[in-house]
Amino acid sequence: MQNQNIDLIPDNWLNLELIAENLKTKDTLYYNKLEYLSDINSIDTVNVIVNPEINNFSEIEYKCRIVNGKDTINYARFELGNNEEFPFLPFDSEKINVTGKEKLNLEAKTYNCTVVELYDEFNEQKAKLWLVDNQPGIFAKMILQKKEFNNETNYIFELKK
Repeated sequence: MQNQNIDLIPDNWLNLELIAENLKTKDTLYYNKLEYLSDINSIDTVNVIVNPEINNFSEIEYKCRIVNGKDTINYARFELGNNEEFPFLPFDSEKINVTGKEKLNLEAKTYNCTVVELYDEFNEQKAKLWLVDNQPGIFAKMILQKKEFNNETNYIFELKK
């Protein structure tokens, strides 16, 4: 694994127990999600509810649901804790690059964040994560890029509350 500037990652983000302790106080997280589909040149925006679940302090599963009016549909799941050294990774990463610190203004709230870029082995998945420095397990923003066949899909999640 190639890593750059990992010493900038806050210690609380490197400890799965601290992440789990913080998430115990967070029943539900709310995000805006923007999805861009390159093959049909389409942009879709929806609200996403995320419920973190802690499984014996060995992994944390984020269950995501899309809210459309009064309807809610299961959307996706991702887990943290699969990598002992970097428990905050949402997928296996070949390269981690910490690009620095950034203040991010979202929904009338400012977050002090550490910005991390991730790349998988075949460059089929990329991510840019804004880790809220004093809230381990809370991503202020995520940009996820997936390539499948000749199509590329980009997802942007921004924390609402």
